[in-house]
Amino acid sequence: MPGGYRVLGVDVMVERQNVVGRGTFATVLEGVMGSRPVAVKLFHRDVLGGTEDDLKGLKQEVAILARCQHPNVVELLGAGSTAAGDEVFLVEPFPAQPLARP
Repeated sequence: MPGGYRVLGVDVMVERQNVVGRGTFATVLEGVMGSRPVAVKLFHRDVLGGTEDDLKGLKQEVAILARCQHPNVVELLGAGSTAAGDEVFLVEPFPAQPLARP
């Protein structure tokens, strides 16, 4: 799907130029899921490694994060990869204010 992904049967629209931040492991883009603003975290493929063990480990971490419910942990709305398996992504609520403390 151009300009977006599909998570849990819902379209998530993102534009590649809407970069919120970049880190060692991923780039975070601002997107919209339904009418809700979300952060879409695209993992850097070269960091993931791409072996079956690497992807299995990541899937286990995502499963753990999905069960976490705590005020200091960002809620996971969904995760997946493109049909070609090129990108792995997480979708989280887009915070109304920065998560970092001043």
